Amino acid sequence: MGILVVVETNFAVGYCMEQGHDFRYLLSLTSKHPLTVAIPEYSLREAKTTVLGKFRDSYEQLSHTRVLLREIGRSEYARDLVDNARTMLSGLVQLLETKQDSLKQALNLIANRCIVIPHSPVAHVRGLMRYIGSEPPFKESDCEIYECILEFLRGEVDNYDHAIVLTFDKEHFDNVEIRDELADIGVDLVFTVGDCIAMGRYALGIT
Repeated sequence: MGILVVVETNFAVGYCMEQGHDFRYLLSLTSKHPLTVAIPEYSLREAKTTVLGKFRDSYEQLSHTRVLLREIGRSEYARDLVDNARTMLSGLVQLLETKQDSLKQALNLIANRCIVIPHSPVAHVRGLMRYIGSEPPFKESDCEIYECILEFLRGEVDNYDHAIVLTFDKEHFDNVEIRDELADIGVDLVFTVGDCIAMGRYALGIT
């Protein structure tokens, strides 16, 4: 029946920002082995907002750097170095523009490779109640995502030999209550893509 891996917002952000080869490798396993990756629709939308915010912050910092270089470049002793720095800065700006344009393509690829978990009204209400009750994972959006994942897993976990939840948010998810809740339905919790890949490869018998 294979392996089910459920990821969340930070996986999509890491994939879009190209923060390591493991992100792409995990998704590549879905085309070669009985491994399924699922992601909440909420996480895809949140990832888009997060990545766009990172690009916006980078542009603002680069704009400040341009102003600083212009000021330094007025001095003859620094002019050559400043010219080189401004050329490199322009190249970096163009690169960011290209990567920002490819964001939609990256998110579409994730959606095509994964099961996209709809954000149901029930998960929304349960997430809100979890947040209001100060229950882990405590942050409002995390509570909604977690309840969405739980709802999906309860209906799907019996269709797989092994199920894993991958989140990078150890601060909020590395909690006894969450671990016990997932263990009760037969799901493992991991906090790095590397650990998830190692567990998946072992379960699939990949050497």
